[in-house]
Amino acid sequence: MKKIYTIGFLLALFAVSGCAGLSKWTQLTQKVYQEKGRGFSAELPADWMRYNWGEYFFMTKDGMALNSVAAGRIKFNKGLENTKKVFSEGMTPQEIAEVEIDNLRSSPQSDKFQVISNQPRVIDGRPGFEIEYVYTVTESGLKVRGVHCGLIEKDWIYRIRYEAAEGFYFKRTQNNFDRFLETFKVI
Repeated sequence: MKKIYTIGFLLALFAVSGCAGLSKWTQLTQKVYQEKGRGFSAELPADWMRYNWGEYFFMTKDGMALNSVAAGRIKFNKGLENTKKVFSEGMTPQEIAEVEIDNLRSSPQSDKFQVISNQPRVIDGRPGFEIEYVYTVTESGLKVRGVHCGLIEKDWIYRIRYEAAEGFYFKRTQNNFDRFLETFKVI
């Protein structure tokens, strides 16, 4: 009898927590999306799915491993995911880009990381940067191509990233990211 109650409890727990977690994915329609908590707005493509997780906004068309866009912001002097380096006040966008490159290169999920280009990019009328890169996912061997952009606004660094499986998926959905970035506004 105790076993039946335990199974019932686990199923109820799954129904409450698991299904609630699933509801965080939202089907998108093409519209301008305002994310006041993350301080931005942008035009979202139709037929993608959106997910808000922690400090970041994510969206994907075919699944996170195949193509994704992430956007978020971080304050100066906060720790990053994969490096001991931090963004310091007074850094230029290109200095921020160098820290981002170190953070991307230091990820335990990436192997054979290579920067294709690192250049200035104006985003929402503000000076920023654009890094294009490739890497191989350590566990699966999947080749990924990415574009990581950013800008500084007051005491925030805005980080916008597009990654997709190199080849078919990258080319197929890059125009969606380009439109997202062209319409990206700090609010």
